[in-house]
Amino acid sequence: MAALAIGIAVEFIAALCWKSARPSSSLTTDLPSAWSDASSQFDKRVKTRFPIGSSARNLTDELGAEGFKPTWFEAGGEDGAKRDEGSFVCNIAARVFWRVGQNGAVSAIHGTFNEEGFL
Repeated sequence: MAALAIGIAVEFIAALCWKSARPSSSLTTDLPSAWSDASSQFDKRVKTRFPIGSSARNLTDELGAEGFKPTWFEAGGEDGAKRDEGSFVCNIAARVFWRVGQNGAVSAIHGTFNEEGFL
């Protein structure tokens, strides 16, 4: 029983260290606790920060600086990027999807923020 308690404590501390070691993102900081509200607010932040017509190159550079990793060629011809927000116990992801139009400009964009599974 003591070994189980120690194991749980070690996992908890590791989760806190993992979460605090990642750089913060202005797109995901202080989102509401309800999933639908968080995802809606995240989508608004993405669309405000990267409006239609903005540079796709700047989009990918800024997302990369905030810890998003490319997931190129998503379904429907969109490009994408993902930022893991959870821990190894709870998988939470912020995702941005976009299309590039003429002259390398963003022609469509949206974001989602949701739980993608538990350990």
